[in-house]
Amino acid sequence: MKMKKRFTEEQIIGAVKRLEKGEPTRELSRELGVTMQTLYGWRRKFGGGSIARQPDLEKGELKKMVGPEVKRDSAVKVVERFQVSRRRACRILSLHQSTLQYKPKGRDDEEVKAKMKMFASRFRRFGRPRIHNELRKSGDPPKKNGI
Repeated sequence: MKMKKRFTEEQIIGAVKRLEKGEPTRELSRELGVTMQTLYGWRRKFGGGSIARQPDLEKGELKKMVGPEVKRDSAVKVVERFQVSRRRACRILSLHQSTLQYKPKGRDDEEVKAKMKMFASRFRRFGRPRIHNELRKSGDPPKKNGI
């Protein structure tokens, strides 16, 4: 059984804002009835940002703000503009180097798609697994994770 939380997200953010304004931690902790360590944890978790940067309380983790594609583009711009190495740009942006080097593979499945459509039009009752088997029998197997 889950324990009910005593403070809502808004109350916690309000307490963190009061801490950031300079209110003494000891007084605030006495007023709220929590330990100073709890306030420090809240400040670490919720401090210095807008609501968009706040953690998802149900999952207990920070929401992703930027996807890998955007970070990849940003890293390339940092390398070009500031003349730094790719390694350094990755470190600055908290991006793994393999993410920067990744190039999506294009798929060349037009021939296989055409054969599958031909089988589907000739044998209307065939489903995808049977069409796959027919392609394999004809000597043109589709790729492992292909169509």
